[in-house]
Amino acid sequence: MPAEQKVAGGQGSRSAATRARLIAVAESLFAERGIQGVSLSEINRASKQRNSNACQYHFGNKDGLLQAIVDKHVPAIAARRNRLLDELEQARALSLEAVVRAWVQPVAEKLEDPDGGRDFIRVNAELTPTHTLAVLRPDRIALRAEGADRLARALQATLAHLPAPLREQRLQLASSLLFHGLADHSRVQEDLRRNQREGQREGRRDSARHDNALFTHSLIDAICAMLASAPSAPTSTRLADVEETATNATGTSA
Repeated sequence: MPAEQKVAGGQGSRSAATRARLIAVAESLFAERGIQGVSLSEINRASKQRNSNACQYHFGNKDGLLQAIVDKHVPAIAARRNRLLDELEQARALSLEAVVRAWVQPVAEKLEDPDGGRDFIRVNAELTPTHTLAVLRPDRIALRAEGADRLARALQATLAHLPAPLREQRLQLASSLLFHGLADHSRVQEDLRRNQREGQREGRRDSARHDNALFTHSLIDAICAMLASAPSAPTSTRLADVEETATNATGTSA
């Protein structure tokens, strides 16, 4: 190999390693202190970069860094979800419970990912409005989330029993429960492990709280119940009032 190609390859390898280091440090700090509580300069320092503008060089700004964190984790989540949806479509089993399981399971599996999985879950929770918009309006999303459009179609197809405005509100609530529920679960696990290290005895109930599979199944049950529930009489009445007001306002303006 010519010497210049070897140099270029070495530079590319170092650049990739620097990017990976910055991403790992960023997701850890974001998970601990929140996205707005951490500056790019702090990430540079914590990453021990000699270039004080390393984050800006590699990612441009904080949104670019967040996109890099999403790109680190979401492709594997999307691939796993697409395999599940493929199986459901081939079996003609696209039920609400099955689609919700395909939505939740690949994200919950990040609890077991040693390469920043738990940090990603917490950063993900802070990005809940972004992810909700990805499900409701895949064409209007600032951060790209691979597979969001296919998931949106599958969810919408199983929620025909809900009027469109309620469908969107229920999906917003379900997204919040999914991402914040997993983030809170990861924190509960950390507290339980800390208690164990400090010598506190763990009871059987606390052992159940450790179980990721149990929590994931329970989370799926809760989201399914939320999405499947028919609108109550007060909800239906209020929706009719809102739609009538909107129709009258449109007629007046015309």
